[in-house]
Amino acid sequence: MYYLLFYILYIHYLEYKKSFIVNNIKNVCKLNDTIVRE
Repeated sequence: MYYLLFYILYIHYLEYKKSFIVNNIKNVCKLNDTIVRE
């Protein structure tokens, strides 16, 4: 039972980390776009 709970938490953590990284990449791309335009 505890393993299942830990597993679910771990998956949520991975999803959160993944979305966080994706958002950071998008922000960096936006910054690069503005730098290139100027």
